[in-house]
Amino acid sequence: MKSLAQSLDLKIEEQISSEYDFTGYSIKKLSPKKLGIAKAAVEKMMTPADEMTLLQELIKLRSLTKHRNEGYDIDLLLETLVEKLSRYPEDAVVKALDRIVDKSQWWPSWFEIKKEVEYHCQHRLALLNAVDKQYKDTEKRELKSFLKSIPNG
Repeated sequence: MKSLAQSLDLKIEEQISSEYDFTGYSIKKLSPKKLGIAKAAVEKMMTPADEMTLLQELIKLRSLTKHRNEGYDIDLLLETLVEKLSRYPEDAVVKALDRIVDKSQWWPSWFEIKKEVEYHCQHRLALLNAVDKQYKDTEKRELKSFLKSIPNG
């Protein structure tokens, strides 16, 4: 996030809870043009993986973990996981699945996969939320300014 902030000259601040947990970002006021550029850059970082990449990563995970043969259809399982994971950025999914292989000898549940993927996405999602909030705040300020400029008649 820091390199993106530096390249776009964003003034961002991490928000930390009283328990020292990361809760998000706040962005100092930016021009509408810079906000649009920042929003486009963060959205680009959210580009999801294609189905083939997801399938390859899941097969790798499957081959490197133990699993019970519970009588379910592996094709259906993989298809469902690909569908669920296609909502997340490619690099976050790949990191998460690699990390699961390194941490667990057993095939994970969807909950475990989702938790790991979302951990790898949390900062960019928070940055996207902060940019969106700043964007909406800017639109509100511009609308108020416009409405004040209209003569009462």
